[in-house]
Amino acid sequence: MLSRLWLLGLAAGFVLCGVAAAVPSLEGPTGIVAVPTTDVVEPSKADLAISFQDMEGDDQRWVVRGLLGAGRNSEIGALYWKADDTGDVKTWGLNYKLRLAREPEKEFGLAVGAGYSNWDITGGPLGDFPDFKWAQAYVVGSKVLSPATGRDQVGQITGILGLVWDRVKVSGEGSETDANFMAGLEFKSRDGSVLGVELRPAFEGIDKDIVSAVLRREISRRLTGEIGWTNSFGPLGLDDRRWFAGVSWRFGAEGEGYYH
Repeated sequence: MLSRLWLLGLAAGFVLCGVAAAVPSLEGPTGIVAVPTTDVVEPSKADLAISFQDMEGDDQRWVVRGLLGAGRNSEIGALYWKADDTGDVKTWGLNYKLRLAREPEKEFGLAVGAGYSNWDITGGPLGDFPDFKWAQAYVVGSKVLSPATGRDQVGQITGILGLVWDRVKVSGEGSETDANFMAGLEFKSRDGSVLGVELRPAFEGIDKDIVSAVLRREISRRLTGEIGWTNSFGPLGLDDRRWFAGVSWRFGAEGEGYYH
């Protein structure tokens, strides 16, 4: 019942509101869902986001993320999420991103980043893993494929392509590492809504490719709503793709709150 009210409230907000801004991705850094972009939070600005994700059976996941601008070209973030009902998963994590190049000053955007999370898993879609650790490092680039037109600079298409290295360690069972590409597209429509789509190939062949889509739109000057569809579960892709919805609050920002 709570999840239905959450979705109905966001849907109403999408009808009534205006343009969208970049927000924390479902998995932490500024990005699409599981694929980070080259955007970073402005210096001394902060963003707090909460999302609900429907999962297999009666499972559900609540994800809380925070990002802080840590200088003109970097951001630092933290996250906590919990998935339960048929199982119980509690996770906390940290992430950092440094932007090396930014459009339009350069012909393309470029950023590097890293993240770490610690999972406590009992039951659920992954079974029992009391000590599950995940580390990630990545480099990602962005390029405007179709420039914005008009005074409001909307109608823009941006391509995102990156390389990601993941290391998963399970206590008593060793560790697995994998390196792969990740890719995405962001479409900024005429009315200011932002649609993002992405692909992250399977981790070492033990899970499924992560395929996601998300639609974002501002509800107010400091509040952004999102509705999406994904099989992302941290660094892993589950069998089923389910919907998720969330909101993001912006603190200390007068404008968009993000450097693009």
